[in-house]
Amino acid sequence: MKEENSTDLARELMDVLRQFKRTNFDDIQPGVTPSEIMLLNVLKQELTNKNENGIKASELSEKCSVTRSSITQTIGNLEQAGFVVRTMDETDRRAIRVKLTEKGEKLYTKHADEMVKFVNELSEYLGNEEVIRLIISLKKINEFLKLRKNKL
Repeated sequence: MKEENSTDLARELMDVLRQFKRTNFDDIQPGVTPSEIMLLNVLKQELTNKNENGIKASELSEKCSVTRSSITQTIGNLEQAGFVVRTMDETDRRAIRVKLTEKGEKLYTKHADEMVKFVNELSEYLGNEEVIRLIISLKKINEFLKLRKNKL
């Protein structure tokens, strides 16, 4: 890439990010949004690591870095589609726990398989070293964003 000024770099970065945002997930499950897929992934990881009784909605909100109202809406969409179920916490009646249904488990597995396939295809296209550099760069960007957020 030629030397560019900051404005040109910002435009180019925004173009690339816009293209990523337009990525279509309908080939995995029609009608399921990236936010819903992210929540299913976090939910599965947390259930595997912790508790089969479900995860508190407030914990999911923190793990997904979204507001409680956003997580409530996303959980509602997934529940309506039959991918998750909400139950009251047995020890704290104010808390709601969320758990994957069998249908949610199948969608998670389908998505996980698609991600493995995607990474394999990406590795074939870019090469493993380039994929590793991409992962390192994305981790650094995430770290930068967290630091920047803490300064604001």
